[in-house]
Amino acid sequence: MISGPVSQVAKEGDTVTFTAQASHPTATVKYQWLKNGNKITGATTNMLVKSGLKLTDAGTDTIELTTNSSTARRAAT
Repeated sequence: MISGPVSQVAKEGDTVTFTAQASHPTATVKYQWLKNGNKITGATTNMLVKSGLKLTDAGTDTIELTTNSSTARRAAT
């Protein structure tokens, strides 16, 4: 089961924080954030903070959660 992330509206210069949480009774969950489908280097926790936003930051941020047996994705804009 995945909760989050929630879409947000922001203006240039703002900071946004996306969070996601997975629950699985027995598996270790690995997190990977993606920007418009591409992995964000180093973004491998359940939280993504984007500071000093620019117009070029607009798009879709997706969390990819992987266990030893499955992968799931949820997106926010």
